[in-house]
Order: sequence, then C-alpha cells, then structure tokens
Amino acid sequence: MFSADRSTLTIGTTILAAQLAAMIATGFANLFTSLFQASGLGLTATVVSTTQGVGMWLAYRNAIERGLAGGEPGRAGAALDLAS
Repeated sequence: MFSADRSTLTIGTTILAAQLAAMIATGFANLFTSLFQASGLGLTATVVSTTQGVGMWLAYRNAIERGLAGGEPGRAGAALDLAS
C-alpha cells in the first residue's frame, strides 16, 4: 500500500499540489454556479461551470506534464525525509 519509490512520490506530490491549487478556484466556481442555479439562470451556471473546467485544465496542464515527466528529486527526497 505504501511505497518508498521516489518516482511514485514525485508523481503523487505533483498531483497533490495541483489539486490543492485548484481547490480555491473550484470553490468559487461552485459558489457562483449554485447561486446562478438558485436564481433560475441555468445557462449562466452551465457557462461558469464549463469555463472553470476548461480554464483549470489549460492553466495546469503544462505544469502537470512537466512534473510528471521529470519530477524534482529534491522535493521528493525532502518529502521522504519528512515521512520517515
């Protein structure tokens, strides 16, 4: 279940950082989507939701690809040291 493999830790760290960064934007998008739905503005809610999804993908795809392709051994080593 747990692994000390540095490449696995690097990938996991990259994905976790992307999820944490996206959490704030997702919260605001969900708030506005809910407000528009409650106001009967379904089309506007759909536009906000779609824009948020596409925008997050465009904003983070290069960073995720860089992190998954090469990783940063220094960050992975530091995280392993903290976990030990």
